[in-house]
Amino acid sequence: MENNKECEIVQDLLIGYADGTLNKDSKKLVEKHLKECDSCTKRLKEIQEDAKESLEFTNKDIDYLKKFRRKSNIKALLIALLVIFLIVLVYYIRNAIIFAKLEKNAREFVSSNNFYSEMRVYNSSDSVEVFKCYYKDGKFKEVWQVYREDGIETTSETYAELNSDTRTTVYTEKKEAVVTKGENMKLMNTKQKLTYKLPSVELEYGDNKDINKAVFRVKLLRPFSIMYKDTKQIGKEYYVQKSLIDDSSQRWIDIETGMAIRLYGTGTSIEYYSGTDIIKEQYNTMQEFKCSKDTVTDEDVTIPDLSEYKIEYVNDTDNISE
Repeated sequence: MENNKECEIVQDLLIGYADGTLNKDSKKLVEKHLKECDSCTKRLKEIQEDAKESLEFTNKDIDYLKKFRRKSNIKALLIALLVIFLIVLVYYIRNAIIFAKLEKNAREFVSSNNFYSEMRVYNSSDSVEVFKCYYKDGKFKEVWQVYREDGIETTSETYAELNSDTRTTVYTEKKEAVVTKGENMKLMNTKQKLTYKLPSVELEYGDNKDINKAVFRVKLLRPFSIMYKDTKQIGKEYYVQKSLIDDSSQRWIDIETGMAIRLYGTGTSIEYYSGTDIIKEQYNTMQEFKCSKDTVTDEDVTIPDLSEYKIEYVNDTDNISE
C-alpha cells in the first residue's frame, strides 16, 4: 500500500523530472524510486517518447510555417514587381502613343507649303536673339534680329527658293545686299536644311554619326520621359515633357503642330564682371518658339526693291554654312 502511494507521488513528478523542472529534493526522490520500480521507469520512458514526438511535430510545424512565410514573401515580391512592370509598361505605351501623334503632326507641319516659324533665344538679361523663317510655295525668307531695351536690330534678311543656286542677303539698315550664287547654294536651299532649324520633336539626332540609329535611339528612349498636359501662359493645351534625369530640363510641345513652344535647360550662360573671371550672373538659357501654318503671304517671301541698295555679287563654290 505504501509502495503504491509512493508510485502515485513519483508519477505525478515524472513530467517535471522529464523536462528538468524539479527541485533538487524532488529529483532525488524520483531517481531513488526509479531504481526500485520498473513500472515507474516504464512510465518515464513513455513520457519521454511522447515529449520527443511532440517536439518533432512542433519542429515540423515551425519548418512548414517558415517555408510558407518565405513563399508568401516571394509571391508578394513577384506581385509587386509585376505591378511595377505593368505600370511602367502602360506609362511607356501611353507616352509612345503621344509621341507618335506629335511626330505625325510635326511631319505634316514641315511638309506643308505654307508655314511660319520663330525662335527666341534668351542668352542674357539685356538682349534676346530672334530667328524668323517664312516659307510659302518653295520660297522662303530667314530673318535674324536682336531685341534690346534701346530697340530692335535686324542683322540680316536672307531670301531664296528651294533647289536654286542663289541666296540674297539684305542688310536693311545699311542699305546693302549680297547675292551669293554657286553650286553650294543648292545644298543650302533644300527643304531638309530649312526644316532642320524648326523646333520639331522629330529633329533630335544626338551625337551619333549614324543618323538612323541615333533617331531610333531617341525615339525608343523618349517615352520614358515625364509627359503631362498643361495650359499655362499660352491659353491652349500643350504637353510638358520633363527629363527623368534632369528635372530642370523641360520641353513644351504644341499638340496641334507637334512643334516645341519652349525649351528650358538648353545650356548655361555665365556673365562675368568686366575684365575679371568673377561670375556676375549664371543662369540656364531658354528658347521659345512660335509656329503657324497658312499665315505667310507672297509679300513675306518676295525680295524687296534693291534699286537703292549697294549690291555685292559672290560666287560661292567652296564655303558651305552648315
